[in-house]
Amino acid sequence: MDRVRLCDLCSRIEWDYLRVPTIGQLRLLSTGHDISGHRPFKREPEKRLSDQTWELGSVERILRSATSCSLCDVVSQMFHDVKQAQPGRLAEEGMSCSAMLDRVFMSFRLTDTYRLHERVLEAMRQAKAEEVVFVLRALTFDWAAGTSAEKTYYSLRQYLLAFDPERPTSVEAHFEGQATTRDEMLILCGRMSSSMVSTKLLSSWISKCLSSHGECAIQSQKQKTAKVFRLIDVANKAIQRFEDINITSLRYLALSYVWGSAQKLSIKRQNSAELGVPGSLSGKVSRTIEDAMLLTQRLGVQYLWVDALCILQDDTSDKATHLAFMGDIYESALVTVIAASGRDASAGLPGVSLPRAFHQRSMKVLEPSDCAPALFVVTSQSHRPVSRSCVAETIWTTRGWTLQERALSRRTLAFTDDETFWNCQCCTWTEGIAAETDPNLLVPDLWSFRNGEGFINPDSQRRSGSGDDEIDASWAQFSYLTGEYSTRNLTEPGDAYDAFSSIIYAFERKMGSAFLWALPVARFDLGLCWLRSLHNGQARLKRRDSLTTLPMTSLDCKVPFPSWSPLGWIGKVGLRIANQHTELGLTPEPMYHVLRNCPLRVVRVAMIISNDTEISLPPHPSSIPPSPLAVTLDSIANELPHLTAKRLSRIPDNQLLFFWTEVAVFTVSGPVQKNTTYRAPPFHFEIWNVRNRSDGQQQQLVGHTDVCVPSDADDGACSAGEGDYEFVLLATNRPMFGDHPAEKIVLQVVWKAGIAYRISIGDILEDAWNEAQPKMKLVVLG
Repeated sequence: MDRVRLCDLCSRIEWDYLRVPTIGQLRLLSTGHDISGHRPFKREPEKRLSDQTWELGSVERILRSATSCSLCDVVSQMFHDVKQAQPGRLAEEGMSCSAMLDRVFMSFRLTDTYRLHERVLEAMRQAKAEEVVFVLRALTFDWAAGTSAEKTYYSLRQYLLAFDPERPTSVEAHFEGQATTRDEMLILCGRMSSSMVSTKLLSSWISKCLSSHGECAIQSQKQKTAKVFRLIDVANKAIQRFEDINITSLRYLALSYVWGSAQKLSIKRQNSAELGVPGSLSGKVSRTIEDAMLLTQRLGVQYLWVDALCILQDDTSDKATHLAFMGDIYESALVTVIAASGRDASAGLPGVSLPRAFHQRSMKVLEPSDCAPALFVVTSQSHRPVSRSCVAETIWTTRGWTLQERALSRRTLAFTDDETFWNCQCCTWTEGIAAETDPNLLVPDLWSFRNGEGFINPDSQRRSGSGDDEIDASWAQFSYLTGEYSTRNLTEPGDAYDAFSSIIYAFERKMGSAFLWALPVARFDLGLCWLRSLHNGQARLKRRDSLTTLPMTSLDCKVPFPSWSPLGWIGKVGLRIANQHTELGLTPEPMYHVLRNCPLRVVRVAMIISNDTEISLPPHPSSIPPSPLAVTLDSIANELPHLTAKRLSRIPDNQLLFFWTEVAVFTVSGPVQKNTTYRAPPFHFEIWNVRNRSDGQQQQLVGHTDVCVPSDADDGACSAGEGDYEFVLLATNRPMFGDHPAEKIVLQVVWKAGIAYRISIGDILEDAWNEAQPKMKLVVLG
């Protein structure tokens, strides 16, 4: 790396854009100096994409130039790596390569100890930002082949980063301030990693978080006592059983991983005593668990929690007991280890017992000048863009159970094929980017790992007087998690409630609201207006026809998933529970009641405290007429005589909703294709047309309804055919802005055995709804 070795084409790249902050710049920024004239804090004029792209020529040219040009050599190696990993993706003939600047948004989080220059503060005010935001740039490589009309592409995103060859490899030194005395040292630059994970690096991340991150500590003083709790003693390689133990008093790691079909050993009633014998786990567990045990021991921790070996897999009672405090298990863990590599439990943790295969290269691309030092760059150890989630596109992110395991943890270590990542409520650190600083400097934050992967922190409860924005942000987080969960896969479809239940319990604590089948009681009327997320494109919702895996409710039986709940469907959904929906004109109409048993009763949803309790109200005064929207057992007997008390007594709690509302019949036809107008590139999706029922006249298009897929050919609860359907009024939407006409938000339903079931949700113009002369009816929705 003594001199720059670049060919003519590679020399044309504006390498100066890749510069990252120095420790000296952070010191200046932290102490009230204006450094906005220096990269990367300098505001750059917007450039066209073509101005940020440099053609490197054909693959043949690059391969020929590899012996004399450092970058061509790197691109050649990259080309061969991709060809080997993805045969047939790239070809030497007819293919060319280009380099492009790619943006990575970064920020520095502020505390009261920092002083910022007024110009910096003014820029933050103009951007309505609470953090110092700036843009780092990395180099992306694109390969293209074919004609201009029909090209095939392959991109390696954010593959080349700035590099500091003199930066100390001791991460502890950065945290302790020993290595950050050199102002020229780079921060947020790429770094070289080894084939084996550095335990010292991981230990330093844990130590720093424990000593400096108060937000990551367990906030609640309440003891989390488990009647029975099991952990793997990694030194003895055996299961240790605890009774009546406060699990927060134990120091252990938890494992989040994909079972697949490679689970070699699990604990059951028959072998539970045997697995308590020292050495009983040696050589008998799956590779991922074995590596997690080894990692736990190297980090100086005695215990590891793994579901397969800590919950009796053939004991329904033990499963239910552990499921009830699953959130506490992950929240109380020192760190949750995420095994995001491979397809199943045989994949292991890359770099723990077996080396990782990757080739990192560094090179000098700019000589020093009077204005700036020399610039070095390094290749990423991963083919994953810096700006993408650290676990994106892994099998782990597709599994249903892993979402709550991640969201309820306080700290995580994620192992991917080629890199390890730290996430906590304060920081993101990664092997590939040097982001550690001493306590006296601003703390860098990688947006890419924060967005969409936030920790729930259920003990940051809604406080008296807390702002609406904070409350709405929590509902937005729950909406995001619900949508994310709805796309995930479950080996046992009946686990759909259990695999999300800990997130529900966490938000019950956080928001002070009970939930019914993943819909918050506090916003139940809005929650019922959930719909298919168009981010799924053509994908339709499919009715979940299974029963819950574990018994539920006061009847202690396995129950179906209600059609009115998002958990009753498979496919990406979107909740409408945030303040913005009502602020923009959405007004719910009915007053909802739910059926409960033992004893048989009808409870107004707003009075519900938990899955089996509600606020008891005194008898309604006879001198005051009841609300016309109220529902009682007597009104059910009068309006729906087929629902006898005997029949209702056999229906599990929280299955049937009762409410008075308007009902009208419309004709459904289609499906028809629509294109999105708010996303680039746009995608197609299908909906159905809703038309009025004009006798002898041309039917008018008055609205739309969604499409769904029946779980089987005879499933009347998800009919997808044309014809006349009843629509049930849920809300009125009168947009506050624009000239969009008012409309009714309605459920398309089908009736089976005297009970209505949701098919889909739609919208009908308010004028057309009124012209249809809807009737007020007592609806029972199952």
